[in-house]
Amino acid sequence: MTRAEQVRQQIKELQNSLNENYMALADLLYEAWVERYYLEYGYSSLYEYIEAELDIKPRKAAYLISIKKKLLKLGLDWQDVEGIGWRKLGCISSHLNQDNCKELIEKAKNLSLRELSAELSQGGVDVEQENKEETHKIRMTIMLDKDSMGIVQTALDEAKHIWNTQSNSEALKNICYEWFMSLEEN
Repeated sequence: MTRAEQVRQQIKELQNSLNENYMALADLLYEAWVERYYLEYGYSSLYEYIEAELDIKPRKAAYLISIKKKLLKLGLDWQDVEGIGWRKLGCISSHLNQDNCKELIEKAKNLSLRELSAELSQGGVDVEQENKEETHKIRMTIMLDKDSMGIVQTALDEAKHIWNTQSNSEALKNICYEWFMSLEEN
């Protein structure tokens, strides 16, 4: 085996190790969030804890937690998504449901991140099928002045980015959920 082949092999092994560590980190971050262990660590929120003690951005932690939540919701475990990096999982997680999870997981295993993102953004997923689980929606209208709208839209955009969704409704729900969680912590 040449040195170039050895380096390539070691890179693949380290990448696999990183993926395993991300899975373990996702499990523990999810547990710390659900069980609110960060309160025992002296922090008022999980994100405060992450920013103070961990060398990862809260956004990445939110991705990992949302991936774990989605896997639990669909009854999947890490073996079902073995070999898929956290960024690809983050890319598909907001699109996954019971009807398309096998197809999307297979695509994530076989496509590059760029190809996968492009396919999802070009409608490679049946949106009607994707939203099949979401029934009984209620429209909510809020009137805001221009300055307030800028603040709200910025918050929604950031939340959509953090939780890897295109839905304002999903982003608003997550913002409200985090707010309620912070009330319970105090």
